Amino acid sequence: MPERVKSEASETLCLDPEYYLDNMMFWLVEDEGQAETIIHRDLDEQGLRCKPGARKEIFYDVTPEMIDIVLTRNGISYTKCSYREYERLHNLLTRILNEEVQDKKIVQGNLESKKPDEVERCKILAGKNLCVKEIVKKTPKTHRLYPQAKFSYVKGQKNKTYGMADFRWDILHGYLTIEKD
Repeated sequence: MPERVKSEASETLCLDPEYYLDNMMFWLVEDEGQAETIIHRDLDEQGLRCKPGARKEIFYDVTPEMIDIVLTRNGISYTKCSYREYERLHNLLTRILNEEVQDKKIVQGNLESKKPDEVERCKILAGKNLCVKEIVKKTPKTHRLYPQAKFSYVKGQKNKTYGMADFRWDILHGYLTIEKD
């Protein structure tokens, strides 16, 4: 379980967060800090903070739909998933980087981005029919994509080259996954 989730849940629930995992929701966003700030400001404006003016991040009566509305209204793209799904996605990236699934092919995941450029780039990579070992190269200090896994795609009005950061994003958000046995 990621340490931030444990500490936040312990602080806000005052109990062991393991009991609440099935009820936890995650909003996967590109910039967590920005999204958190926007959500806090919006909830503060609605008077939902436990102690107005306090630094504690405890709010009353906040529903998942309220978070969806705040993010959408502020143009923040997100993928919503349960903790169990988040954990599964996170573990998949770890397994890929630890070279545990080298012979598995990368395929499109069960989740689809709301951004057309992300949908298109996932279709391109999945369409290459490559195994993990043909995509990710482990170097002494980091991981890189092999040349055959790189390609150009259009993001907004700009041409971009698909890179390791894009691959991580697509795996962590469930847009790409590995083939099933």
